Amino acid sequence: MSDRGDERPTRLEWLGLALIVMLALFIRLYALGTFPDTVNPDEADNAQDALRIIAGLPPAGGFFGLDWKPQPAYSVYLISAAMGLVGESVAAIRLPSALIGALSVVPFFLLVRRQTSAPAAFAASFLLITNLWHVHFSRSGWENVQVPGYALGAIICCVWAVALLRRTGRVPRRAWALFVGAGMFCALGLYSYFSGRLIIVVLLAAGLLLLVQERELRRNLLIGYSLIVLTALVLFAPMLPTILSNLAFFNQRSATVLILSQPEFRQEPGATIWSQISNTITMLWGEAENNNLRYSPIGQALLEPAIRLLVIGGMLLSLVVPELRQRFETWLWWALLLIGWFVTQVLTTHTPDPARGTLIIPAFFFFVALSIGWLMQAVAPLTRRVRWPLIGLGALLILTIGLTNLSRYVTWQSLPEVREARQPYVLNEELLTWAGVVKARASRVESVLTVDEWRAIRGTNAVAPVLPEPLAQPPTQPAPIVAVPNTAAPAAQRLDPPVDPPESWPQPNATIDLRGADRTAVPRSIAVDRAGNLYILDSTPEVQTISRMSSDGQLLASWGGQGGAEDNGRFVEAWALAIDQDDHVLVLDAETGWVHVFDQQGNFLRKWGGPDLQLYKPRAMTISPDGMIYIADTGGRRVLALTPDGVQRRSYGDRNAGATGDAILSEPAAVGLMADGSLLVADAQEGLLRHYAADGALLDLWAIGSETAIDGPRLAVGPDQTILITLPSRCGVLKMSADQQTATLVGSCEQRGYIDQPGAVVFTTDGQYLISDLAQGRLLRFQP
Repeated sequence: MSDRGDERPTRLEWLGLALIVMLALFIRLYALGTFPDTVNPDEADNAQDALRIIAGLPPAGGFFGLDWKPQPAYSVYLISAAMGLVGESVAAIRLPSALIGALSVVPFFLLVRRQTSAPAAFAASFLLITNLWHVHFSRSGWENVQVPGYALGAIICCVWAVALLRRTGRVPRRAWALFVGAGMFCALGLYSYFSGRLIIVVLLAAGLLLLVQERELRRNLLIGYSLIVLTALVLFAPMLPTILSNLAFFNQRSATVLILSQPEFRQEPGATIWSQISNTITMLWGEAENNNLRYSPIGQALLEPAIRLLVIGGMLLSLVVPELRQRFETWLWWALLLIGWFVTQVLTTHTPDPARGTLIIPAFFFFVALSIGWLMQAVAPLTRRVRWPLIGLGALLILTIGLTNLSRYVTWQSLPEVREARQPYVLNEELLTWAGVVKARASRVESVLTVDEWRAIRGTNAVAPVLPEPLAQPPTQPAPIVAVPNTAAPAAQRLDPPVDPPESWPQPNATIDLRGADRTAVPRSIAVDRAGNLYILDSTPEVQTISRMSSDGQLLASWGGQGGAEDNGRFVEAWALAIDQDDHVLVLDAETGWVHVFDQQGNFLRKWGGPDLQLYKPRAMTISPDGMIYIADTGGRRVLALTPDGVQRRSYGDRNAGATGDAILSEPAAVGLMADGSLLVADAQEGLLRHYAADGALLDLWAIGSETAIDGPRLAVGPDQTILITLPSRCGVLKMSADQQTATLVGSCEQRGYIDQPGAVVFTTDGQYLISDLAQGRLLRFQP
């Protein structure tokens, strides 16, 4: 395979490249505003930030502020600019990614053309622009597919600059300009999706190898690479004050998904990394089930069998052919692939994740180009009668792969289950109405409208089209909102369970005293992990610790303590805790709104929430089997449903979000989940237990009597769906039957028995339940 580094594209090749770009644009722009027919939550959150900018409420710091993810606001400003050009529409939300995704084929072709023939470069470019993975994210209002475009721009500038330095004679100024250009693309990567931070790492990694090889050029190379770094830093410098003042918030997403912070890695680092490697290779090379139907088709690899074979062949060629192995461009492609894959897939949780891995897509098709070029060289010596049919068959195969990919994309995005996976969403035809509500809230300096809240307002009764339709003309005026969330369902009823006469407390199976010889204890919240270990939060102001105990009360670990509003792992007013599916311990600070996340040994992992959630004295927290976190925002008069990353997906009972009548919460103090996903919320002020469906509709409500929200009521749902509600002011617990038709009060202030002031309640793994006594500082275990 000959070295084509000095060859320049001919006029015919430029014409072919123009046709490829036009095809890429057509694929990405056709029906962009109508297909897919829903705006998924990531797109909607980006669009909401853009609309708030248009409405005059930009992020703190403006262009150099942070968006909702949190990442630099540059990408949402691109969307707001697109809206200014083409109007507030679904197409405008997706336009920046469509354009950058299509235009990225230009540097890709020019780079690949340096190492292989024009037909091979065109074939690889065609396969890239029709690849399902690349097409899907190019037609999405998400900036992750913009990163490979910036990476290719940085790489080609760097490659051209190095080629100029290798020429004899005086170093041309154009070389320094190209190094500066590479730095500009690196800066764009820093401003974009989090994987864009790796672009400069890729250049530096390949540059180290180049410095070893090119001793005579070492001085000029060091100057050139210094220009790259300096340019990137100068252009990114305006972001630094915002990032440094919000460093924990800026790194929140990356810290959350980083595998190195997970307990399984600390316990078995080697096995964990190997598992990550095997899982993510399967995503590309096997037909294993992928992580998220929203990002890729379940049961299908991201690369087709023929593409996988071509990738493997190209990899082998790049390693065994000396003129390829020794080229700077080859090192850059390998660095892009390995660094991008290792950081975005191996080192992050819940992988494989195609959304994080868009950076590495072009590298695969570089290796495809090498294989196609080698095959064309292999058939070149054959007679014309044999050669041309083989070339025609190859061209037909490439065309078939591309068209099959596009068909796969349309079929996949048309499936009802894929549409459901995009929940919660904004329907395309609702976009103008939704945008009007978002801007109206922004003009009143109100909080964002979550997609969950919008979906509750509008309902989910639209049907997705099977095939994309041409862009329809949107209405000139937004339609009025015709429904409100959290309304009472037709079957809602108010029940008044009996509370007199109370039953006496049963004999406890065990008692665990938490008080020491020199201090009291206020066990405000308790939780149980899958192994049966107990976690107790002591909210005594000067203590504020979490203790991990065995089921029989032996102390295993203790952590926390009093701290400032921004301290990690310390609290101003620790109030509630919960255990997630990974056995991480989540602790809610009622004063600051931060949710601190620890492993089982008490090592601080991360925190989220804080000022972003705008909580006011939240008193309770629980986690569903699918990982959703529910927080009773007591002072905020609402319950929030949040993702494991702390992103709000729904609210319940919030008058400001449209709740009406009996669905409105006054002072939510406890929250629990039924087996069917419905939600129980104890309203302390109103003395009611409200039962919401998963979509926010009020199903039932029961009278339980008023309590003071600081101490109660708190509630727990047992494996048999029995409901326990603590009533501190009445020194008892209300036990509701599994059919939720009857209730019995256990204990009273006249018959205190073992408990003076019942606080937290939780069921154990063996079906028993624990109740904390706030007055006596102990836990009691009972058999149902």
